[in-house]
Amino acid sequence: MLCVGAATSSAIFATLMLIGNLRARLAAAIIGVLGECQLTLRAAQEMTGVAAADFSRIRKANLGRFTIDRLMAILAKLGQEVEMTINVHPRRALALLERRS
Repeated sequence: MLCVGAATSSAIFATLMLIGNLRARLAAAIIGVLGECQLTLRAAQEMTGVAAADFSRIRKANLGRFTIDRLMAILAKLGQEVEMTINVHPRRALALLERRS
């Protein structure tokens, strides 16, 4: 096993991109449910207890205030079940370096 002591900037950027993509996918799911159920922002607020302004931010893809947990909780309040699968494995480049050692 090869361990890297400090995270590189490219690894940090990749992690931020992954988080951003996941938040975007969850937000898209929320927008989809609102559209499918023909919910106005006010109706969604009454149904979930989440502020209409927050639903507006989600619709505008202004996701800076939203954690992955919060977006998943909103989906749950909208009657949705969220299922995620995460696979962790060594990067190919690191695995090649390890074999050469």
